[in-house]
Amino acid sequence: MTKNMTSSQFHYRWHRSLKRLQNSTLHESHPTVKAHYAWKLVSEQLTDMIGIAPFNQWFSKVKPLFLVDDILIVQVENKFSSQWINQHYRDLVDALLTAQNEKYCCYFLSNHELSMMSPLWQDLLKNSTSKIQSESKDDQS
Repeated sequence: MTKNMTSSQFHYRWHRSLKRLQNSTLHESHPTVKAHYAWKLVSEQLTDMIGIAPFNQWFSKVKPLFLVDDILIVQVENKFSSQWINQHYRDLVDALLTAQNEKYCCYFLSNHELSMMSPLWQDLLKNSTSKIQSESKDDQS
């Protein structure tokens, strides 16, 4: 938790964010949308818990890809980042995710690791990404 935020402020912010997530119906509709909602909540909590500088160093460039079968897949910059985050922060991230759903867990993967995923996951990733991009283009029209 950062020095500027009291424990009660942190808990209030956490419960308010969780309530917003639970009241939203969008998080149930699509694996990519679900991933973004889950990661948004976790990233707010991580920032509060570890501080802005460490968060920016390790998590500012991560990209939530999809949440399927209670597994959140998050893309990181490179293999070193993937290994370091998984070794040092994955337990904390998993603990924060279980507050949203007790079955959730997270994996941080580099582009190289993503390319080695099973074809089923790769298809899901492609379909999710292309659908979100087309919906985004429709919204801009």
